[in-house]
This record gives sequence, C-alpha cells and structure tokens, in this order.
Amino acid sequence: MGALAVKRRIGLRGWVAIALVIALAGLVVSSLALAATSSVTLTTAAPQLVVVPNVTGMTVPEATHELQTLGIRVNVLSESSANVPAGDIITEAPAPGGRMPVGSTVTLYSSAGP
Repeated sequence: MGALAVKRRIGLRGWVAIALVIALAGLVVSSLALAATSSVTLTTAAPQLVVVPNVTGMTVPEATHELQTLGIRVNVLSESSANVPAGDIITEAPAPGGRMPVGSTVTLYSSAGP
C-alpha cells in the first residue's frame, strides 16, 4: 500500500511572497512558494501502516529479518528465561497484530537462557 495523497485547493488574494513548509502529525507535507492571486495545491501524505507480525519463538536474526522486510526498525533486549531457549524471542512490544507506521521500532525481548 502506498502513501495516501489528499489534495486541497486554497485561493489566495494579494501579494504573498513567502515560502511555506507545512508539517502535519510530524510529517513534512509540502514546500512551496506563493505569489500574488495564486491558487495553491497542498499535498498531504498519510504514513504507510503495516501490521506487526508475531515473531515470538523465532531466533533474533529471523525476527529481525521479518520485521525489517516490512520497514520496521528493531531494538533487541535480552532477559533471562527458563522456558525459552537462548537466542529466541520471548515477547515483543508493541504486541503483534497492531498497526504501526513504516519506520517505527519494535522492541524484541530475546532469551538469554536460564
């Protein structure tokens, strides 16, 4: 799925000679120059969302590859576990099944063993 584009027309009157950089929800939307009696088209882009996969039980390299293929960044933390083999994923945050913008980070909790 590509980024969604929304276009709006704004009519301006008078001499306007400014450069605008518009940010919406942390995203740079458009950069443009305005002149007298211009019509301006602003294009806004919604972030591409992906569903967070369940990588519990995978090895760190497998889970990392799965997430990075979707454009998700990975942070790995290690913790003790008597039940999960060393090097396997115990859990992840945010939880699988949710949607997040491409470029967001998932934290993987990897077993260090008992």
